[in-house]
Amino acid sequence: IYHRYIGRRDSPEDQSNTQVSRTYYIRRFVVAWVRERSAMKISRIIAAAALLMTLAVSAAAEAPSVEYRSVRSLGMGGVGLTTLGTFEGMIYNPAQLARAGFSFDIASVSVSTRKSTVDLIRFVDDHQDELTDYLELPLYRQIELYNDLREWNGTWLGAKTNANIGITFNGIGIGAYATGDLDYRAVQPIPFIEPQLQAHGRVDQVFTAGAAFSLPSSWSLRLLPNPVYMGVSGKLISRYETAEILDPEDYDYQASLDNLEESKTTGWSTDIGFLYELMPGRVEVGFDIDNALSSIDGERMPTVFNFGAHWRLNKNLILAADFNDMLGHYDTDFDKRFNLGAELELLGLLFVRGGYGRGNASMGLGLDLAIIRIDAASYQFDSRGRNTDDGKRQYAAQIRIGI
Repeated sequence: IYHRYIGRRDSPEDQSNTQVSRTYYIRRFVVAWVRERSAMKISRIIAAAALLMTLAVSAAAEAPSVEYRSVRSLGMGGVGLTTLGTFEGMIYNPAQLARAGFSFDIASVSVSTRKSTVDLIRFVDDHQDELTDYLELPLYRQIELYNDLREWNGTWLGAKTNANIGITFNGIGIGAYATGDLDYRAVQPIPFIEPQLQAHGRVDQVFTAGAAFSLPSSWSLRLLPNPVYMGVSGKLISRYETAEILDPEDYDYQASLDNLEESKTTGWSTDIGFLYELMPGRVEVGFDIDNALSSIDGERMPTVFNFGAHWRLNKNLILAADFNDMLGHYDTDFDKRFNLGAELELLGLLFVRGGYGRGNASMGLGLDLAIIRIDAASYQFDSRGRNTDDGKRQYAAQIRIGI
């Protein structure tokens, strides 16, 4: 053991001073042993990460991920791995709990949609009778309706909602949230064949808990001067999903919601995140593994790797960048997996935001009135990072009540 860690003495002079030589080599032994143990820990972490990457790209049946979106993030181009605090920060990267402090989201609700969705709903409401009796209409009127519906042909349109309640304290977060997505797509009608709508909806109800802590300095081989924070969160998921073709007499939004309750599955997942203050108070970098382990209705959800950083130029201005879906799981273009965002605080209550997410600009505003916070955003990419199919912007608003 002695020769393994400290080798032979270097010279006869070392042997002449037994006490000094012994102290020197004991120190050398301790340092070498600590380094070896630290290297073993690092190698285990690397091996675990490699295993997760292997699982991420393996060809196995997959269920859709739970998709929660912060309106503040949407206004900043989609960034959020290092910039979000409170309960929402844990959803994006559980390591953000390390600096979340105490917060209590009593209620938070957001809705996002686009103008095309509103136009389609109005069109269906305004022409409900004609669409129901489509085959009884004169041919010229069928052709007119046919031309009107072409605007929405083949494009998914709908609304997305989020709601949450949660608390964070001393590096711990506990709460629940729900995400809802109900989309419609017009099936192109032709004369003598009545028009139809294809509907797809999914609601995820999630109970989650997480914690963040500082890793021992020996894990970083003492190469990093500041602490590395690690966060882990677990989620229990109840999922409701429906897909159907609706005839004109079945054009009923409430009916689609009722059908969601008839198809329920349950599952769970685990997220792992890291956070490091490169320059304390100014620059942070983060890494997140979504669905490191998961199962829902016997299928796993995709494991996705994300990296992000932010730079606080001063107390009022922050710049951020995220590289999402690092392994290209969702087949998005490489350059469109980058998100850039900025936020400027004015007078301590107004926030002006802008960003560039997946090839398109976004913008947002926030108003912080102590226990009430209102956020709004305009953006042009869907929840999985791809551009909207119709090339039109989406709009989102969120109200949060909490402390």
